[in-house]
Amino acid sequence: DEIFTTEDPEILYFYFEIILPKIIPLSSSLIDLYFRTIEEIEKDPSLLSFYIYENEDKNWFISLLNNPLKLLLAIKGRLLTTLWENGEKLSSFRLPNISNLIDRFRKPLITPPTKYVFNIANIYYSINANTQQINQDTNESELTYFEEIIGRINKNIKNNPSTTTLNFSENIETETTDSLNMEIQTTIVTSTDDIEIDKEREEKEENTENTENEEQENTKEQQIVRGGGGIYRDKCDEYKNKSYPNLIISEIQFETEEDKDDEFIEIYNPNNEEIDLTCWQLEKYSSLSTPTETPSLQILLPKTKSSGLIKPYSFYLITSKNYSGTITPDYIYAESYYLSKNNSLVLRKPNGEISDIVGFGGDKEKIYKFENNPFISQDFTNKSIQRINYQDTNDNSRDFWLRNPSPKNSAFQEKPRKDFINLNEVEIENFNASVTTTEENIYLNIKFKEPSLNIATTNYFYEILVSTSSNFQNNIDLNEFGITTSTFLSKFNGEDREETLEVNKCPLNTQFYLGIRIKDILDEENLSKIWHSTFTLPEYLCEEETQGTNNVKILISEIFIREGTSTNEYIELYNPNNFEINLNGWNLIKVNREGKEEYLFSTSTKRKYKLKGKIKPYGYFLIANVNNNLKEQFGILPDVVYSKDKDFAKNNKIKLINSNNEIVDIVEWQNFDDELILIRKGGIESTKESMKNEEKNFGNSYDNDENQNEFIEFDENEPQNSDSQQEIPPDYLTFVNLKTDKQNIIIEFNSPYSKLNNAFYEIRKENDEKLDVTLPEVKNFGKKEIIEFNGCYFDLENSNKISLLLVVNDEIKHKYDLEIRNLDCSIYKAEGNETISWGMQSPTNLRKIAQEIKIDKVIYIKKVKLKLSKMDKLEGDNVWLKIYSFGNGKPETGNLIYSTKISEETIPKGFNPEWVEFNF
Repeated sequence: DEIFTTEDPEILYFYFEIILPKIIPLSSSLIDLYFRTIEEIEKDPSLLSFYIYENEDKNWFISLLNNPLKLLLAIKGRLLTTLWENGEKLSSFRLPNISNLIDRFRKPLITPPTKYVFNIANIYYSINANTQQINQDTNESELTYFEEIIGRINKNIKNNPSTTTLNFSENIETETTDSLNMEIQTTIVTSTDDIEIDKEREEKEENTENTENEEQENTKEQQIVRGGGGIYRDKCDEYKNKSYPNLIISEIQFETEEDKDDEFIEIYNPNNEEIDLTCWQLEKYSSLSTPTETPSLQILLPKTKSSGLIKPYSFYLITSKNYSGTITPDYIYAESYYLSKNNSLVLRKPNGEISDIVGFGGDKEKIYKFENNPFISQDFTNKSIQRINYQDTNDNSRDFWLRNPSPKNSAFQEKPRKDFINLNEVEIENFNASVTTTEENIYLNIKFKEPSLNIATTNYFYEILVSTSSNFQNNIDLNEFGITTSTFLSKFNGEDREETLEVNKCPLNTQFYLGIRIKDILDEENLSKIWHSTFTLPEYLCEEETQGTNNVKILISEIFIREGTSTNEYIELYNPNNFEINLNGWNLIKVNREGKEEYLFSTSTKRKYKLKGKIKPYGYFLIANVNNNLKEQFGILPDVVYSKDKDFAKNNKIKLINSNNEIVDIVEWQNFDDELILIRKGGIESTKESMKNEEKNFGNSYDNDENQNEFIEFDENEPQNSDSQQEIPPDYLTFVNLKTDKQNIIIEFNSPYSKLNNAFYEIRKENDEKLDVTLPEVKNFGKKEIIEFNGCYFDLENSNKISLLLVVNDEIKHKYDLEIRNLDCSIYKAEGNETISWGMQSPTNLRKIAQEIKIDKVIYIKKVKLKLSKMDKLEGDNVWLKIYSFGNGKPETGNLIYSTKISEETIPKGFNPEWVEFNF
């Protein structure tokens, strides 16, 4: 509409004088073929399959019926293609006289829409008749558009009579060519605009040639064109009888995930000479529905369109209109053409010979043609089919592989690599992986036999892979093993190869798969398969390194040292705490007589020997030289071992340090004979005998924080490990005993071996009355304690019971009931025959009686019970109670420290008791 309303002379000129005079004659000339074909389809409906390939295509075709110009152009493309595909079937078609064709428009055999038929007929009729006569059977609304077009074209024709010489029919050239491997008759349709272009080019060439050449050219065979006259020379005639080197199809992409029509075909010149592409042709054969079917054919690159030179080792890029790549195509084929699975591509030389064939897809039975074997894959998504190093062995299955698309056009040049190796075909032998260890290092050893390829190149290398599965889908970074290099150069010399890698970390405690594959430095997609073997790292490296416990006390409880040898030397640890302790990161330091320090366990992260593990509450942990036979000699195994070159001698020292490098315990010894066994005491009072007997299972917990007198030199080995029975130091009183000495009660016991906070002692009567006596503080480590007091003062008697209590946090933790025996509270115990005379004048006649009484330094006796037998009376001033210091052991020899007279008020007259109580 804008064309008809514009007044721009340049637009009007191009549209009416250049564009329409070419399009409409070309399109009208196709009507001849089009309706003849319709007649044939009516006679043989199966022919329709050669024009309409699928339902979607049919729908698209029908949708163009209301757009005549587009439809005619589409018909042109289909006819050109179909005539090539079905040359034998259509070669007998006779195109009807155009006047008869127009007559048939009024009663068509099958009906394109009436509007379309009559309009095209009127256009054709008007142009050929040079008139504006319009068929009166059509209504006005249907003719408006075409009437105006025809009117303007006729005006131009009258002003330019030369336009009437335009040829309104297709030129049909029949030639014999080699279709793949067999000769068949094919019909090629050449469009008028192609002929016109060829004529213009030929005219230019002829202007530069001399008269003699012009005469020679004019005498060449010419062919009469059907449907309207005119003589022309086929531009490809001069190329038919020449020989050509092979070009090869080097890359094909026919779909992507985003667009199934994103396609390209790359052609490669493997020769060291330049090749003219004029009249070369690229054909596509569709997938077969049945093995006997003849597939449809599309000419992706018609020989009438191919031109230009392809340099040595250069490319020619042919693409679809939906091609999305960044490399500019050299040629773009029709929008309605497309590639798909199970297609075949044939690259044909101008002389009709086959230059290359590539068949590809997922089903060999559906692929029409291929070289030896087609290239088969089930998934082509986002991949292209690429020729391997531009090789051509006439076997598509061997010559191609799937790769990331890399299209190249005529601006690129690339020679085949001389050192190229298809790594997918390479094999290595005797592959094996193993682990070896020393005291300080762990090594991963890789052994295999190099392929024998005799190629000198530095473009290939081995890549090391480690995974937890044999499919190597989730590989572990080699840095997780402390391996700093992951590759080594390939030699391909057939030698036995061994590579050693140092390992100092372990990410998982599991079996690993170690694999190697060969990679190409110049082509990251050129990969070999993965050869693999399993390996397992030492458990000590793979164990989880948890933080050791700090700020706690662990004790060295026993050591065994042998002069001149390290065999069976060991150090035993004891945990005096009521909780487990993690020893990870702890260590032992040996200090020799010169003061030089040496770690028993390496501080390296990859150390073979390390102090690790957990020690239970009140449990043991045994550390021994690796050179030991403790199992045979003592029936026990060490928990960890240290290096055999670490041994002890006289005048040495051992320090136990935690993971913060803080000293926790020290043991030092001096000279000894051949062997030395030191055992930590269980308590402060421990002896060799008590440690063998009553204190044997009390644990080795004595620690005075001064590292003095904590050990006993022993004569028997008693190593214990983490599986040994726990030995809990008593948190109660041990060896409790009560005895009496006349009036005094003596209680002996050992204090708790464990340290107790907020603890104290009490002594109570049976009635729970607390005795106010002097008691010691509660100490630990089994300290021997003695409590002594006068039992008579508290009115205690034989057979009475008292209780010794251990109270912790105001609660009675332990109670010990003790029975009193042999308590003697009398000052003098008469034999039963003594006579006492009272009231006599002379006190010298009074028999003196005496009783030894022990007096505590602090607590003075308050009561004394005096037992007097046969006491009839008590008169006068003659009875006294006197207390002397001990003196020489005889009565009244010491110092008089107390004296009192016993009066009648104290002992009433006539009273004869067994016991009389005196207060003083």
